Amino acid sequence: MPKYPDSGYANTKMVRSSSQAQLANKETYYETVTRNVRWIAIAIVILTFPPSQPQYKYLLAATMAAVVFNSLRYSRLMRSKLFASRITTLVLDNLLIAVLLYLSGGIHSPYVLFLVFTIISSAYWYGGRGIALVLGWQIMALTFMAIWQPKVLSLNLATNLAIMIFALVALAVLAERLTRVDRNERSLLARANHEIEAERERMVTLINSLADPVLAIDNVGQITVYNGAALDLLNTNQQLSGAKIAQLVQLEDDKGQTVPFESIMGHPSVLKRTDLILRLADGSSVNLDLSVAPIRGTNTGDLGYILLLRDITKQKSLDQERDEFISVTSHELRTPVAIAEANLSTALLPNFAHIDAKALTLLDQAHQNIIFLGQLIKDLSTLSKAEQGRLKIEIESIEPDQLIEQLVNDYQAEAHTKGLVIKSHIKSKLKPILSSPNLVHEILQNLITNALKYTEKGTITLSAEPGEDASGVVFSVADTGIGISVTDRKKLFTKFYRSEDYRTRKTNGTGLGLYITKKLAERLGAKLSFTSQLNRGSVFSLWVPAIKDASEDHRSVVKATTSKFFD
Repeated sequence: MPKYPDSGYANTKMVRSSSQAQLANKETYYETVTRNVRWIAIAIVILTFPPSQPQYKYLLAATMAAVVFNSLRYSRLMRSKLFASRITTLVLDNLLIAVLLYLSGGIHSPYVLFLVFTIISSAYWYGGRGIALVLGWQIMALTFMAIWQPKVLSLNLATNLAIMIFALVALAVLAERLTRVDRNERSLLARANHEIEAERERMVTLINSLADPVLAIDNVGQITVYNGAALDLLNTNQQLSGAKIAQLVQLEDDKGQTVPFESIMGHPSVLKRTDLILRLADGSSVNLDLSVAPIRGTNTGDLGYILLLRDITKQKSLDQERDEFISVTSHELRTPVAIAEANLSTALLPNFAHIDAKALTLLDQAHQNIIFLGQLIKDLSTLSKAEQGRLKIEIESIEPDQLIEQLVNDYQAEAHTKGLVIKSHIKSKLKPILSSPNLVHEILQNLITNALKYTEKGTITLSAEPGEDASGVVFSVADTGIGISVTDRKKLFTKFYRSEDYRTRKTNGTGLGLYITKKLAERLGAKLSFTSQLNRGSVFSLWVPAIKDASEDHRSVVKATTSKFFD
């Protein structure tokens, strides 16, 4: 059984430790700088202090103490934990600097810059507390010096103290100013890292809680994030981070042709496909419902893709069994239903037989229901053939003008019975096109039947005009019926869907008419669209492409045309 992925949480741990890592880098940088500055200061003192001065032996002893201290703190051979604390280092540094200044002229000493460095480093790590510590220590040291060795300072005690305090406070303010920006930046960086860490953890937790497999890939196809369901689907225990998606996911279409993963990437919007098959390493296969969505940055464009994979093998199997059941059942029911309808229609002929009025009403109702049942069986049969790709398409020449006039004549009587006017509207003579007359005729029949059902008064208009760029023909069926609500528009072409509008419920229907119409249009490579206003009517339009070469294999022609509009 594949284990729960660690890679997603490994990334979170990396983000979680980013603040600590950066802080450690800062500390390492500080330690490196202070170590090098301390060695340089020792070298400067040894090289620049005149040996002839009487204080030289004392200064040399202080310098040697600094060498020993530096060695104990930083030397790999003599490293000691006793001196590892920064506060210990700060105290010893101040002591050595105080001795150095005492022996080399006090505030007039050329080595006073060492004191400046100590103040800045104290402010860098400890802020105001560090500055207070350095100020207190140095003022005490210099006060002692001023009292016991006033000649070293060359001025009276009050002046010396004033100069020392002013100089140290000025240095402290300068150090605080210089280090405040750095502290603010470190604080903002730590806060940002904390927010990134929390957001990352929420995202990974959310992804891992999803039941469907999720994969995130970058622009070159490498996996960056995944969840446990993805491991289950791919049947692997391997870590997927950094792996190439094309090597792990082998896809085929329903025709058995390999689908390169590169062809799925690069779409500007969400791509959804339900015709793909995933081949696993053990030889088994899984039917996939695949959704691919680009991940876009604010200013950087596409950063990668999110893949949502769903195993629909069981659903596909059930759909296939259902289609086979519908196909067999509709085929077996067609003959007895047709015989029953013929017998009832014959029995209801005038003067065929003497039938009581009550029985005549019952027979008429039975006849209408048999007709409805026959239409339902026909719809189910057509739907089954369309979904299984068994619908035959015969390519012939279509005269758009003649087709419109024929449909108007066919439905004239039915429209007249309902008190409606059905008419044609053709602006100019249209050229013949090569397509499937049977499918076009059936699609338009379904649209006209719906218009007659849901129009209580007014006009039904059939029209035809050239398509955009004179490509194909656009057939339209306009009515002045009840219209379609905004809520119903989204579900209009859904299987078995019927509107909740009470006016729709007045007529019989299965909810398959427009679904079958859409399937037939897709099979033909046509494009079906509509506009509607509630209580004012609807206009359904069918763009039929012209097949240029009737000798071509019609399936390849239809497939090429369909992919243009329905991918």
